[in-house]
Amino acid sequence: MTKTPAIRKLAVRGMRCAGCAAKVEKTVAAIPEVKNAQVNYAAAVVTFAAPAAVSDEEIIAAIKKAGFTAEPPPADPAAEAAREKAEQRQALRDFLCALLFTLLLTAAITLSAQAASLFPPTAVYQNQFTDVLATDWFYDNVAALYGLGLTNGKGDTAHFAPQDEMTVAEVITM
Repeated sequence: MTKTPAIRKLAVRGMRCAGCAAKVEKTVAAIPEVKNAQVNYAAAVVTFAAPAAVSDEEIIAAIKKAGFTAEPPPADPAAEAAREKAEQRQALRDFLCALLFTLLLTAAITLSAQAASLFPPTAVYQNQFTDVLATDWFYDNVAALYGLGLTNGKGDTAHFAPQDEMTVAEVITM
């Protein structure tokens, strides 16, 4: 006489896409004696049929080995709702931090681009490099290099390191 497998559920955390759900489903289905493993991605729950000989800890260990966390479903829906709300607050905090750093980086890039216009191009640069690259962007950046002390003011040498002396035309063709 064979025992009928009991239908059990585990809450799964860490699934971010349908591929993750498929991985969890394959992992649980690969355990001997487990039947009908199905993952509800929206509810973050795996449902399976297994005899009592297969413990929840064994299933949880297999899911953890696959890169996710699992636990028995919460008995108190209010506690689950509080946990989800805390996760949402943390996600919002992470988003706001990322947004802040993105705005700071954008401002830094914009300001550095505007700083290049503080050193207007001179006739030396415009006349000497017209045949190399005739754009305002190029002249502004050569002038910015001059303002930062990376050229000698004549437009012919860029000092990136004490041993490296290259003409600006060589820098462009790198």
